[in-house]
This record gives sequence, structure tokens and C-alpha cells, in this order.
Amino acid sequence: IKKIEEYKKEHQLDNLRVIISDVANLEELLKNKVSVIYLNFSDPWPKKRHSKRRLTSSNLLNIYDKLFKDTNVIIQKTDNDDLFAFSLESLQEHGYHIEELSYDLHSEAVENYMTEYEDKFSKEGIKIKYLKAIK
Repeated sequence: IKKIEEYKKEHQLDNLRVIISDVANLEELLKNKVSVIYLNFSDPWPKKRHSKRRLTSSNLLNIYDKLFKDTNVIIQKTDNDDLFAFSLESLQEHGYHIEELSYDLHSEAVENYMTEYEDKFSKEGIKIKYLKAIK
């Protein structure tokens, strides 16, 4: 959040927003306005009892469905193997087709914008998982 103005200027973005709100309000705020949802290094919520909090859980995918303008596109990057496996299963159960998939993003020739977490984890030798899902 501290770097958002610098980022917007550097990348000439005028549609980047930070919304501080409960996820339950997303439909009201963003219905039919979203082209792509990026889930970069989100909290894996590793305990089974917290699985509904994962950003690729069925309840959140149902909310996301109402946000997309046209085609649903979700792009995810994570260092967490279990979250990635959960996401693959959850997205496919929700009717998504996995268009792009990598278990080691940096070993493949995929256009990629490195995030701070990604840089940190990569320097530690952790492989970055990546998917692009379309519905």
C-alpha cells in the first residue's frame, strides 16, 4: 500500500485500487467490473478448519463469479505446495479450465512480473507455483 502511488505512476496505471472492506462486500463494490483476479502469495490457511478462508475456496469462488465482466480469469502464484494443490482441485471443481500451469515458474519462459515475496522465496531456493485458470 505504501508503494501504490509510485507503482501506478511507473506502470501508467489508472485503474489500480486498494479496497479495505469485508469480502462479503465485494459483489456490491465490483459486480461485473473485474477482468482478472491475481492471487499472489496469499495466506495458505494451512489448518483444515480454516480452509474456507483460502482465496480459492468454493465460497469465495462463488463471490468471484459475480465480479467478472466477461470471462473469468484467475492467476495464482504461491510458494505453498498444499495451497497450490487445494487451488487446482477447487478451481476445477468450480468449472475452471487450467490454461497455464507451472510447478517451477522461474525455470520456464513465462511472462512474469516478480513480486517482493516471490523474489524473497526464490532467493531461498523455493520453487514458485503458477496457474492461470479460465471459466
